[in-house]
Amino acid sequence: MSFFHQRWSRLVFLFMVSRPLLWFIVFIPFFLGFFENPINFNLVMLLQILVLTFPINFFAYAINDIYDYESDKLNERKGSVYGTIIEPKDYAFVKKIAFLMAFLSLFSSVLTFKIENILLMAALLLLVYFYSAKPVRLKERPPLDSLSNGLMFLLVYLFGFSLSGGNIFSVHYRVFLLALCVSGIHAVTTIIDFDSDKAANHKTFSTVFGKRAAAIFAFLSFTLTNLLSRSPNLFVNLFMYLMNVVLFLIILKPEKRFTFLAIKYTSIVLILAWIIKLVTLRV
Repeated sequence: MSFFHQRWSRLVFLFMVSRPLLWFIVFIPFFLGFFENPINFNLVMLLQILVLTFPINFFAYAINDIYDYESDKLNERKGSVYGTIIEPKDYAFVKKIAFLMAFLSLFSSVLTFKIENILLMAALLLLVYFYSAKPVRLKERPPLDSLSNGLMFLLVYLFGFSLSGGNIFSVHYRVFLLALCVSGIHAVTTIIDFDSDKAANHKTFSTVFGKRAAAIFAFLSFTLTNLLSRSPNLFVNLFMYLMNVVLFLIILKPEKRFTFLAIKYTSIVLILAWIIKLVTLRV
């Protein structure tokens, strides 16, 4: 194998670890917060947006995959959209790149000279790390595994909101309810990985409380949000109601394939609702 081919293969491997097809998950809360305020665009903003592509995703998924090695070997979903398996022989190299990406992410916040932006990025990086890494490993401390994902959504939203000049203490309470919904969605996704997590003796919301309980938690999260708050955007409201219907169906049939297909197609609807919301620019 030539030197060029080796280097190219290594770059492709690193790129796949970052799960590029899932980068949009970070962009949704970021841009929802970012476009809440009038934008005076500058190069630092562009840098921070770029940080939310490969750097922050590589850091998150690399740490996750290193500590999920045993269950990933049993997970048939691993590959393509869901990244690649990181072998133990690559741990040292991958960790070096991951921490370099974390440093670049934090440095981009320092360039804003905004203390709230720096603190939010630092909090996000710490949460992402300890979500997967031992000895804390929130990922195996349900229900903290799901609640942590909701908190990540909130931090990224506040990050975008503060970057565009917003006061994070003026954020509408609906955002916190949406973070709870994200926690519910995460709980439901643990149904999909139930078998591999159970085989690897990993504790998740589903393996500890049961698959139907995970779906019920998600259903109640969306129900509470729909009862207490409404978006002025019709398409966002329709999506929230759609999620209630889908989650109710999952409660009736909390099986792996059904849940996977339900989440897959509602995710497509979510992306469309997100695009429409950005176009209309309404809270």
